[in-house]
Amino acid sequence: MFCPDCGTWNRGAAVICVRCAHELPELPDAPQEKPDEEMDLVRRATGGRYRIYRRLATGGMASVYAARHALLGRPLVIKVLLAHLARDPEMRERLVRAIQALPEEQRAVVALRFWDDMSVEATAEALGMKANTVKSDTARALAKLKGLLDSSIHETV
Repeated sequence: MFCPDCGTWNRGAAVICVRCAHELPELPDAPQEKPDEEMDLVRRATGGRYRIYRRLATGGMASVYAARHALLGRPLVIKVLLAHLARDPEMRERLVRAIQALPEEQRAVVALRFWDDMSVEATAEALGMKANTVKSDTARALAKLKGLLDSSIHETV
């Protein structure tokens, strides 16, 4: 498994990181093999905010990873657009258009929650709204983005 502090790969049975001597967390389903290069890239791209443990699935547009928030300790999943789509200028333009199509309040919530990595409570405080409003705006925005992106992809097929 990767050390959550320094990112060094340690063999499956390791208890302490070989590089920084940090105690490794006990994970019942810790990977026994070094993850692929894509997982390394995701780990670096998140800048240490998340401890990524394994890939759960890969679909036509994205891969999903099991992770834990480094500061909050909460388990979560991270969905990452596949590299060839992320490099595609047309796909990036679709994403920008989809985000611009969101109502202003939902766009603000998405920006703070996912680009600035703010909690629901911090987002609510920053925007002067209730936490439940942030949650519902997030759910509506993500559903709308999914619909917009799915329909834009089907239009080109």
